[in-house]
Formats: sequence, structure tokens, C-alpha cells
Amino acid sequence: MSGWGAELAVYWRNYVPPCRPSRFELNRLSDIAKDLKLNVKSRRLRVLILGSTTEFRDWAFEERLEAVVVDSSLEFHREVSKELTHENVNESVIFDDWRSMKFDQEFDLVVGDLVVGNVPRVDLPRFLENVHSSLLPHGRFVTKSFFARDDRSAKSVDEIIEIMQQFDPCDDPFPDLIYELAMACTDHDKGILSFERMFNEIERAWQQGRITDDQLNRFTEFGWGSKMKFDFLIPTKSEWSNQFLRFFDLEVLHRDEDSFLSSFPLYVLKPRQDFCITTTERI
Repeated sequence: MSGWGAELAVYWRNYVPPCRPSRFELNRLSDIAKDLKLNVKSRRLRVLILGSTTEFRDWAFEERLEAVVVDSSLEFHREVSKELTHENVNESVIFDDWRSMKFDQEFDLVVGDLVVGNVPRVDLPRFLENVHSSLLPHGRFVTKSFFARDDRSAKSVDEIIEIMQQFDPCDDPFPDLIYELAMACTDHDKGILSFERMFNEIERAWQQGRITDDQLNRFTEFGWGSKMKFDFLIPTKSEWSNQFLRFFDLEVLHRDEDSFLSSFPLYVLKPRQDFCITTTERI
């Protein structure tokens, strides 16, 4: 969960869904919030936002929610907050690591975009326990991330480049190709993605004259070859399910089947009341 400083926040402005929340996801969150409001009276819903994601923070303002943001980086938070449309007087910020945050049944909703990828595999149980502990019994944890197919199948980089060559020069190839590109550049034995490897593959295709200058420039905007020098966890779908099912029940998967978002289902998880974690795993 390191590396998210102010300079990376500047690069982050160049990202679009699926690496940021989409309107589809925000609409589903609004549906969930509407249902959760049936469980509370005479108070605002309380949402815990993992990271400084501006889409979630603006959404919380528009839904009139009380929001608590937990982010480990003051510098990233300050820089990315310049994107906010609204200043929410009902928002507070805590600078802490998600693995060490301590809440006790304080929230109706926890939201986090791509948060799983930023947690080391060994710490996933601790992270999920912390999220579980933060939720009221009726609450929900809503998230999406990159999860590999269980058979680890993936298009080759060359196949992805051939698809990119078919794009209109004015179109952005990133939303449609980022999932397959990430799968092709993941070390599946370790379940770890290298951002630098993704950029190197794109740059190699450009050097070979297979993609345009504009396409190279688009992928340069993400900082993969410069600032994103940390590991990103990509577990398989089964591994992710095995982890969260210790703490949560899967209520529903929201999937936009008609777009690139089909590879990024939105997990809506309900806290289990019978979970058990060993003392060893708490350490």
C-alpha cells in the first residue's frame, strides 16, 4: 500500500473506468444506499470510503451521506482532492493503513475501488476482518478489482496489440484492453502484476511500428514506466472468493455485460455473524 504520493495523484487524473468508478457502479451504489436507509431512522447513512476516490466522495455528498475517508497518504489525498466537485461538510478523513484501522460496527456501507490489489496477499485476512468489524450487521461492503480467471487463460500481448491496431485513432484503447493487458503481464504463479512490464510491452510494440504515437502517449499518461513501481495483487476469482467468504456472504454480483465492465463485476458483500479467525492470523 505504499507509493501513493502526490505525483502519482497527478497521473491518476488520466485514468478512466474500469480503473475508476463508473456511472454504472455509482448507480448500483445508489440502489444499495436506498435499501440500507430502510434500516436507519433519523440519521444519515454512514459510509466508509477506502482511499480518497473522488467519485465516491462526490457521490456521498449527492446522496447526503456521512462519509469517513481512510487513506494512508496525506500527499495523495491532498492532490487528488483537487478533483472534487463538492465540499462535503459531512466528510472526515483519517490517515491510516487499512490493515490497522479499528472501527467497531460504525458504518452502514464500506466502498473501495481496486482496494484488493493494494493489499499484500498475506494481509488480506486482516484487511477483510477490519472491514467486517467496521460494518453494522445490516451493512454492506461493495468493491471491484482485477481478478484472474481460474484457468489463468489470457490473450497474449501480441494478440492485444493486434486488437489495438483495429481501434479508430481517436478512440481510447485503454478501457477495452486493460483487463487483458493486465492478465498478460501478471506473474500468475505469484498473482502479482508489474505495471512496468505493461508499459514495456506497449513501448516495444511502438518501437516495432505496430501502434501509433498517440496510442503510446496514452499509455505513458498512467505512470507505469515511472512512478508505479509497486506490486499489485491479482488473485484468481476462486482465491478471492475463498478469502472473503470467511467474513462475508456474497449478496449479488452486479455486472455490466454490454461493456468492458463485464470483466469487473461489482461485489456486494454482507457481513457474516459467524466468522472465525485464528489468533495466528491476527498477528
